[in-house]
Amino acid sequence: PLSVIGQVVEAGNDRSIVPLGAGVPHISLLPVAGLRQALARVMKEKDELLQEYSDESGYYPLRRAMGKLLYARGISASPEEILITNGCTEALSLAIQTATAPGETVAIESPLFLGLVQILGELKRQVLPIPTSPRTGMDLDILESAMKRGLARTVIMTAAHQNPLGFIMPAGNRERAVRLAETYDGHIIEDDIYGDCSHDHHIRRPLKSWDREGRVLYCSSFSKTAGPGFRIGWLMGGRFHRRCAHLKLTQTLGGSPLLQAAMGEFLSRGHYEKHLLALQKAIFHQSCRLKGLILEHFPRGTTISEPRGGYYFWVRLPGNVNTLDLFHRALEERISTVPGQAFSPGGRYSDCLRLSFGSPVTEETERALALLGSLAGG
Repeated sequence: PLSVIGQVVEAGNDRSIVPLGAGVPHISLLPVAGLRQALARVMKEKDELLQEYSDESGYYPLRRAMGKLLYARGISASPEEILITNGCTEALSLAIQTATAPGETVAIESPLFLGLVQILGELKRQVLPIPTSPRTGMDLDILESAMKRGLARTVIMTAAHQNPLGFIMPAGNRERAVRLAETYDGHIIEDDIYGDCSHDHHIRRPLKSWDREGRVLYCSSFSKTAGPGFRIGWLMGGRFHRRCAHLKLTQTLGGSPLLQAAMGEFLSRGHYEKHLLALQKAIFHQSCRLKGLILEHFPRGTTISEPRGGYYFWVRLPGNVNTLDLFHRALEERISTVPGQAFSPGGRYSDCLRLSFGSPVTEETERALALLGSLAGG
């Protein structure tokens, strides 16, 4: 429900609430000093950006710096193939609007990122949930059957560290998914926002790196690594790229050239790669600590996913616990979670919840987990 999404966002911004539902890294994990210096240099040397609108596709030096970043992921991209967006959310919205039509059916992972469920509903797209493994990702046999029967031509999927399951799709499956799009004249909208949030410092090739025909619309953002407050995402729209850029121009004109210039400065000096190493080490350590607390305090029979990247555990509770009720009860105790029902357009996963390890585990976190475990046990 939209009200739940709103409460999750509000809880994440309320410093008095223990952020077990927050989908953002803690401020201590962000490159605050480096970004502050980059912004100061831009303000000193390019203050004219305060009175300018950004280029149609975004600040050119940022797009040029991002080309080098994407090359490390196995994607060859010129600045002209990159569209800067207002976070990954706008990138996904533009991709959906250009690659599909209202009323059209889109194949999706199940469970799926709650914000994407809402976007699809607002854009009046029908959805076809495809079973998704917490270890290997979307079931491609079922996806192929659906595409072969004409039930869906467009699919939205994540290859690495999906929200909320955290899986890594095997390389063979990633290539197969792209070939399915080619075989059945379809398209893939790839959400790679957690691609840089590995727990082992390895870069996994996105689906886009196997794309030969422009059938993969690649969406990502710096929100989960450098900071959501910058609202800098990007889209490589493939064969729909010009339509995406035109739609962006007519809907929002552009983003902040000042912030885009600061991010470009940060990237071009090599600070981003160094920051990622520290970030990945920290979130892996936090995940280990939080998992231990869940196992200690939650009811016997609770199962936990084993993410290899990202910020989340997908937790299934035993018995007849309704995690939407648990969400409201926990919020009264100043603890935020995200109920499983938010990850399905049909209200499934009522016995599941997502817990975040995006913030350092403190004594307050330990007390909150103990209380949450008690509430979950009835």
